[in-house]
Amino acid sequence: CMIKPKGFGKIMCLPFFDDSIVSYHLHDSDKLNLAVGLKNLCRLLLKAGAVNLFPSINGVHPVSKSQHIELLPNKINPSQTSLMTVHLFSSCPIGENRKYCVANSYGKIFGQDGLFIADSSMLPTAPGVNPQGTIMALAMRNIDKIMEDL
Repeated sequence: CMIKPKGFGKIMCLPFFDDSIVSYHLHDSDKLNLAVGLKNLCRLLLKAGAVNLFPSINGVHPVSKSQHIELLPNKINPSQTSLMTVHLFSSCPIGENRKYCVANSYGKIFGQDGLFIADSSMLPTAPGVNPQGTIMALAMRNIDKIMEDL
């Protein structure tokens, strides 16, 4: 399930490591919304004919009947759950204020000639819906501006 979170995250690059460290802190309302979303997703999948559902929560048995859904937690505990995201947002927010943004509103990195961003990192937050259209629209707008400036 997908939520529009109120929490916040960080991406850190450490010396001598090739991979970045990504951390995210969920707000209490995020944990409640994830639990509601999980239960609703299970209801939907069972009605659609799913036989066994395997929520990624430690110690939770497979869900095969609607009665099992009520045994799921009412609040997700991140330390007992395998949470993931497929889109990282806001690691390079765009805007004109250099104090808060790494790139202008067209994705040009401040202080770097010829370096632009055009992916989900420029969005100010998770939009709560599939971001593909928004990212494509911003990328196209930014490319048009780059071409115009050339």
